[in-house]
Amino acid sequence: MSIFYDSALVLRDIASLILPRTCLACGRTLLENEGCVCLACRYNMPLTDFAKRR
Repeated sequence: MSIFYDSALVLRDIASLILPRTCLACGRTLLENEGCVCLACRYNMPLTDFAKRR
């Protein structure tokens, strides 16, 4: 890893202490690998099957 990548990770972690990323559905703090919605909310979301419809 380069020093720039490591310093970017440190800055991101410091920023998450001040402004934590939260789930758009429930407001819980997101983990590093979660996008906009936490895993629990994604699991409880109903399936729509919109991809099958035309």
